[in-house]
Amino acid sequence: MKKIIYSLLVLLAILFNFASCSNDETCDDFNASESAEVASAGTYSGTWNLTAVDPNNVETKSEAPGTLTFTATDVKNVTSIRAFSETLELDLTCDANITYVKDIHNFYFFNQVATNAIEAQFTGRILGDEKAKQATIAFSKVVSVRVGRKYYDYTYMYSFVGNK
Repeated sequence: MKKIIYSLLVLLAILFNFASCSNDETCDDFNASESAEVASAGTYSGTWNLTAVDPNNVETKSEAPGTLTFTATDVKNVTSIRAFSETLELDLTCDANITYVKDIHNFYFFNQVATNAIEAQFTGRILGDEKAKQATIAFSKVVSVRVGRKYYDYTYMYSFVGNK
């Protein structure tokens, strides 16, 4: 009985080894005349939203105008991002990986290193067409404040939506 079960498992393993995915899902091929970091460069003006959560889980929400600026770097598929809002006292600059998504007007950018200049992992998108583009980003930071012998954590959640 053990030999039969073993033989069936070996046969299944061999069959799964030769299985393949179908070619039904195809990517739309497009020819980009410039790299993603160059094509996405520009300043997006919009609204920054900040939700601050204190150690007692009390939320304070703020909204302020600001910008998100993308500047091409010398490294392919890397852009420099500047998040700015004078009202929220936000002025952070950080590099991020950027790539095309679906066509030459849509991008995805990210930085998964928590020790970057923003001090948080972040992701975002630039969505649009020939006429207009919209950028979004979201990230959160936890700041520990020492009072006496205790540490208290404050969480700051930022999000941005803006147009070029």
